Amino acid sequence: DVCESPEYVYSQVCSRKGIVPVCSAGWIDMQSTRHLALSNAGLGDRGLTAVAETLGALHPDALEALDVGWNGATDRGILPILDALGQYTSLTTLRLAGNSLDLAAPRSVSALCCALRGATGLRVLDVASCGLATSALLALMAELKQRPELEELGLADLGMGTSAQVVCKAVADTVQARASTLKKLD
Repeated sequence: DVCESPEYVYSQVCSRKGIVPVCSAGWIDMQSTRHLALSNAGLGDRGLTAVAETLGALHPDALEALDVGWNGATDRGILPILDALGQYTSLTTLRLAGNSLDLAAPRSVSALCCALRGATGLRVLDVASCGLATSALLALMAELKQRPELEELGLADLGMGTSAQVVCKAVADTVQARASTLKKLD
């Protein structure tokens, strides 16, 4: 039914929010592939909140892969996405790379870890170039250490600063714990 398609729901959300819908092709493809590719779309925080609201209205089995990387977003756009992903247990791929996340805030770290816990089959996580704080990286590594299905982890350009040794040890521990399944570490 066209009235319940992801593209239709998204266009209705955008209309209510007074923003121009973008990435129609991504929503159309999602119907058949269950993959939503919206990277480099210039969505920003407002656009991603519309995406999050749309995802919240869809069936929990409607999404396997989400790529919202490089959209110039901050926590204001990413946190609603993470909250919406809590219902998607079938999520296998999450790409957030290139957005400015202030994951030093406890609420942000909690939202990310909660979304990851809900996605019991997550195989790919990309948080490269997100500017994650040390506390966020440590919490993320602790969460990922418990994920036997993880195959690919994107951590490039994290800007670890003075805590590099602590973070590197946590990453090394996680990689060692996932050595049998992890195929790519970037």
